[in-house]
Amino acid sequence: MAVPNKSKNFRVEKDMKIEGVFGNNVFFFNIDKSWTVDNAYLNLIFTESDLLDKTQSTLTAYINDFPVYSMKIGDKKKYKESIKINIPKDKLISGYNEVKIKVYSRISEKPCIDDVNSGNWFIIHKGSYVHMDFKDREDTKTLKEFPFPYLKASDENPANSMIMLPDNFSQGEITSAMMLCSNFGSKRKSDNVNMKVYKASEANLKNKLDIIFIGSKNNTPLDLLTLLSKEEINRLDKDAIVKEVISPYNPSKKLLLLISNNEKNMIKASKLLCSKDYMKQIDKDTIIVNNSMDVEDIKEEKANRVSLSDLGYGNVSLKGPFKQEATFNLNIPKDRFIKEGSKVVINNRYSKNIDFDRSLITVYINDIPIGSKKLDSKTADNNSFEISIPKDIRNSSNYEIKVVFNLEIKDLFCTFREGENPWAYILNNSYIYTPYKEGRDNVFENYPNPFISNGGMNDLTLVLSDNTTSEELNFAGNIMATIGHDVDINRGKFNAVAAKDLSSKLKKGNLIIIGTPESNSIIKNLNKNLYIKFNKNFNGFLSNEKMKFFQDYSSKLASIQLIDSPYNKENKAMIVTSTYTRDLALAQKYLSDISLVKSLKGNAVTIDRDGVMNYSYFGDKYDKEKEENGNISKFKNITLNSNIKNLLIFFVFIMVILVGGSLLFIK
Repeated sequence: MAVPNKSKNFRVEKDMKIEGVFGNNVFFFNIDKSWTVDNAYLNLIFTESDLLDKTQSTLTAYINDFPVYSMKIGDKKKYKESIKINIPKDKLISGYNEVKIKVYSRISEKPCIDDVNSGNWFIIHKGSYVHMDFKDREDTKTLKEFPFPYLKASDENPANSMIMLPDNFSQGEITSAMMLCSNFGSKRKSDNVNMKVYKASEANLKNKLDIIFIGSKNNTPLDLLTLLSKEEINRLDKDAIVKEVISPYNPSKKLLLLISNNEKNMIKASKLLCSKDYMKQIDKDTIIVNNSMDVEDIKEEKANRVSLSDLGYGNVSLKGPFKQEATFNLNIPKDRFIKEGSKVVINNRYSKNIDFDRSLITVYINDIPIGSKKLDSKTADNNSFEISIPKDIRNSSNYEIKVVFNLEIKDLFCTFREGENPWAYILNNSYIYTPYKEGRDNVFENYPNPFISNGGMNDLTLVLSDNTTSEELNFAGNIMATIGHDVDINRGKFNAVAAKDLSSKLKKGNLIIIGTPESNSIIKNLNKNLYIKFNKNFNGFLSNEKMKFFQDYSSKLASIQLIDSPYNKENKAMIVTSTYTRDLALAQKYLSDISLVKSLKGNAVTIDRDGVMNYSYFGDKYDKEKEENGNISKFKNITLNSNIKNLLIFFVFIMVILVGGSLLFIK
């Protein structure tokens, strides 16, 4: 069957302003190694200053430093003009590609004055995008490409596949399924993965999707079990079989079987599928996992130092006088608390034909300037700019690092000959150093901490309802996929169980508990430990000192709460609950949609049926901080009152002198 054509847009996430005579801006997009590109273009949305001289002003687009399009500007006065720029396929590479927009903009005959004139600007708008038409490579008959085709970088819904479980699934089967969900999230860290996990009897889409089936010999449907050889079936009591075949439900789709009667090896086989080290070595369609196999990734100490090359960036060349900039992004793991001594080091070179009295390099993190340095002719060939990261932005979850060069020129260069233009060069051995300690506050701003540690699961048990539905399986799978965004290796303890199977040993770990008080008995038992408690009939939430509810409203809410685990004071529990099962979907959105996860705050939230979230910070620590802040406020009021009192005394004193002086004058 022919491989279908696909397309994808890589969008600019925020407006970019270019100022001065010579300006440029750089952004990046990533081409997956599994794509064969058919066509590509840049859709540039821009607004230009009304003052631009159309006879002299130009724009040039570059792909990987190769010019692909030039045009005159200055005659396009409409807000948010757009232009389609074709991109030659032979200028694209697998991995990160650089788009550079260079603008030469003039508003008079005096270029040096033009450069400092506030009316000389050009905006590249958020919503501009690189469009890519491509085909996925054809799937081979080996497991080394897993999770392809079950997870594709090409699809808007990346997991355009299904994990199918027996209706009476076991602890090992549900644990294996949730591990794979987390693994899918780890492969698409910036996307909503949209996992689909179904019981076999409810898997209505099985003839339309690629499928991963997990089961034992006894609960695997006969039409799937017969896809194994007799020898493979005979090994199921001790070993786990992982085998990829053509789907019996659709010959254009694949089916991955993970079958074993040995739950320990079943889970081990899932860990193998999640391995970044081992899977790329498997050049066949079947593998047998036994007791002696070691499938865990090599444990890596978290690096305090991450270079631009580690993030996939190449060296960046910036050409032209005045303001030139480039932007890079780094995600900070949620379990890290970045300590004092963190820094950004930008290794660079720059030309010597600049005015060193006025030329600077400035570094920003999340649009906040953190340091500037005057450029020096002595270090032009080998410069390194080291800047400490300020405390107020140190523990952001994402660093957008912007490096800006102000390459000022001397008056004699106001002829602006292109060959004499200055340049700057950022080396990709530049790095960010972030010494850290484990553990942040147990609040949603740091989620999924504390459930991940050192890039792996942190002794986590997922507790589902006793009679888990396919809807709840989907819910749980997408929670795990979102947690997987912060997972890098297949190490760490993880289990998934029904509430009735939660052992005293598993209780002692970190817990995520999903369900209603009716469907999950653990939630009913933990009610006394919740910040937002259910009423005695468990048909609504109770008002408390920080949140007030009408009785009817309180029954139509979902709540997500991060509490200290009552089973182990060293660990935490996240309770995801509601009065009615239908309202659990309200919480699902906030735990599986990236944009909504980022909006979560506090350690206890409610979400109503209109999607309105309410949050607060509960616990002695936060009450104490509030009290201290209140005392500061009172102190300010006391100081203010004292100042007013002194001011009044001063005015009274002046009035007495004036009145006394007037009386003497009359006499």
